[in-house]
Amino acid sequence: MKYCKFCLQPDTRPNTFFSVDGVCPACTYFSATKHVDWQERFEILQDLLAQHPRRKGQYHDCIIGVSGGKDSTRQALFLRDKLGVNPLLVTLSYPPEQVTERGVENLSNLINLGFDVVVSAPAPQTWRTLKQEGFRQFTNSFRSTEMALFASVPQIAIKYGIKLIMWGENPGLQLGDMKTLGRNGYDGNSLRYMNTLSSGLDWMLKCGFTKSELTPYVYPGVEEFEKHNLQIVYLGWFLGDWSLVNNAEYSCTSGLQIRTDGVEKTGDLYGVTALDEDFTPINQLIKGGFKYEVQR
Repeated sequence: MKYCKFCLQPDTRPNTFFSVDGVCPACTYFSATKHVDWQERFEILQDLLAQHPRRKGQYHDCIIGVSGGKDSTRQALFLRDKLGVNPLLVTLSYPPEQVTERGVENLSNLINLGFDVVVSAPAPQTWRTLKQEGFRQFTNSFRSTEMALFASVPQIAIKYGIKLIMWGENPGLQLGDMKTLGRNGYDGNSLRYMNTLSSGLDWMLKCGFTKSELTPYVYPGVEEFEKHNLQIVYLGWFLGDWSLVNNAEYSCTSGLQIRTDGVEKTGDLYGVTALDEDFTPINQLIKGGFKYEVQR
């Protein structure tokens, strides 16, 4: 196992490639942002929004996938208050036993801030079974739930006839999943090739579910994207101060509730990640330990 010489990210992240100098893609991108003309990028964003005008009779300009957390709260406020865009917010709801009270309050905060929110809630029984099987087969209980999370946004975009989807960070440039890179820094239509979404439905079908029962977990194909002219845009590419800490600071001033359980329980130095449920920190710690054992 190799670690980035700057941030110590391991090279076990799927689809990542370190430079010959031992630097991960995220650190390479961060270094490059020091030379970016952010005003030019802001103008590119304005032009991009102008190319996707609201259709006649339509109320919303775009869709944002949200959890109520730091990134989605900042995106919603930035688009509405800075650019005059009216987004429809889409969230995937966890089953009652998984979602935290903090998560419910943060989503309610977005609604109270004046946004329209559509909630997608897959059947809890199917959710639980797939979560258990994901852990048994892959030591990753989020194998299925992440597929439902990503699929819910374009699915609802199609149903509502909204063509523009705003996403947060570019997972290729800002995280390191290089297969998600699109035609340019803000093109998100290659998101389907990320490790999570490319795993497919075969293992779910073997659990005894029909394709109809797995509808919430199916990410629309290339043909559907083209048919409905869907375009995903990475909003984080346009913001020079996009970061975990900055996004949290912006959002906390608008009512975001953060963690108080301490870094020793979650590994989160700032208490601002995975606010809507408590399985994610556990899953990350398990994956990190499992990768270490395999590589060793």
